[in-house]
Amino acid sequence: VVAWSTFVATLALSPKIDHAILFGVALSAVVHLWWELKPHIESRREGDTLVVEPSGVLWFGSAPSLEDELFSRLAADPDVKRVVVRCGGLGRIDLSGAYTLVEAIEQARLGGIDMRLEEVPDHAVRLLGAVGLQTAQSEDANERPDGTGGVQDS
Repeated sequence: VVAWSTFVATLALSPKIDHAILFGVALSAVVHLWWELKPHIESRREGDTLVVEPSGVLWFGSAPSLEDELFSRLAADPDVKRVVVRCGGLGRIDLSGAYTLVEAIEQARLGGIDMRLEEVPDHAVRLLGAVGLQTAQSEDANERPDGTGGVQDS
């Protein structure tokens, strides 16, 4: 859609194709942000546990969406005792996303809910450790070659 829109703009705006190229770049940025602002989040109930599986990129633009989705689901199911966030589907986690996860864990614990992160991608283990979460991967990396595990407060 972006390519065809840019092509049509090039024909319509010729001989000033530089305007059409700028239009194409701007349209590309808008489409990218539209896709990245809201990560795909699947959640399901398993007994008294809520399992949340986000996928996509957890960055400063999409972190509030994850937090909102998580807490709206908890509000809909007030008898949940435990939350498991499986991060295996996240392609990247930036610093803002890591702080959002830390804040969500703290808020859940204040509400009496045990919240854990599982399947944390290898690239995020060190970042989460830097913001105050110790991952199971960092404790037993030699024992668990699959790189999966939970995340706990340090």
